[in-house]
Amino acid sequence: MATPGIIISAPTSGAGKTTITLGILRALRDKGLNVSAAKIGPDYIDSKFHERASSGRCVNLDSWGMNKPQLQYLASETSKDSDIFVIEGVMGLFDGALQSGESGNGSTASVALELGIPIILVVDASSQAQSVAALASGFLNHDKRLNFAGVILNRVNSQRHGKILRSALSDSGIKVLGIIPSDHDLNLPSRHLGLVQADEIDALEQFIQKASKSISSNVDLSAIKEACQSSISGSAEANFLKPLGQHIAVARDLAFNFAYTHTLENWMRLGARLSYFSPLANEAPDNSCDAIYLPGGYPELFAEKISKDTNFLNSLRMAGASGKFIYGECGGFMVLGQT
Repeated sequence: MATPGIIISAPTSGAGKTTITLGILRALRDKGLNVSAAKIGPDYIDSKFHERASSGRCVNLDSWGMNKPQLQYLASETSKDSDIFVIEGVMGLFDGALQSGESGNGSTASVALELGIPIILVVDASSQAQSVAALASGFLNHDKRLNFAGVILNRVNSQRHGKILRSALSDSGIKVLGIIPSDHDLNLPSRHLGLVQADEIDALEQFIQKASKSISSNVDLSAIKEACQSSISGSAEANFLKPLGQHIAVARDLAFNFAYTHTLENWMRLGARLSYFSPLANEAPDNSCDAIYLPGGYPELFAEKISKDTNFLNSLRMAGASGKFIYGECGGFMVLGQT
């Protein structure tokens, strides 16, 4: 039987999806439920926040870069031992690529359709009143194939403001699952690639607890649990990126950590051994490895430090000279360049 799920989406980026997702994950966990999490799209950063809030793993679900068997396999494997599967959307609900990829255009809506999971629409209500009904109605009626559980109103300025919003939505037949007051302390810091990484936020646990308290006080969690459903079928035939070698040394620290959980897990499932090293700590990859993986991240923020890490840099040169396979992505590829 498929684990019931819910997708947290919004009309636009910046509406508060991540904070609300973190609050829901922790609030449900604190009620004794086993929760699993996923992030729609290729974003590496949000998934690390989800893992901290849920105390479990989080995978990415990308209908542009993954075919249907891959989506079904990851959704099934991630959620199979949990009570509820909570998925955070990407950007606005219908935002995606101009042309479809492997199984869709990468939008939240395309993943919701593929997995049969209902949607909660998070609306930033800070600068609107009755107009919220027209906005929500447009999204709820744009694609009749989608299943909507209701709306969470975020950044509501006062009780009176909340009453106006609820009345407008009620008159339009739209269910309000929660009204969350404005709170400037419930904003996560960001930079050019999105949110600041989870490991860089010293008070992240306090932030998650505060988000959970806000959700528990202002959102109908029972209604969310009742609305959860899915048609995840799973797939035994899902091929992912093959292992780079038999023993893969993986760079992992604040400068290099944009690696997909499912990629590393699949390599181990296929028999590869993984070891980890920190370029920022001037560590060299295990000498017994036959492949080195340098994931993306933010090496540009640590360029001076890395340039002085001679043990790490010399080990790469020697590995390359000996014929070992070295694979760098994004920031990892940058480090392999000449200056």
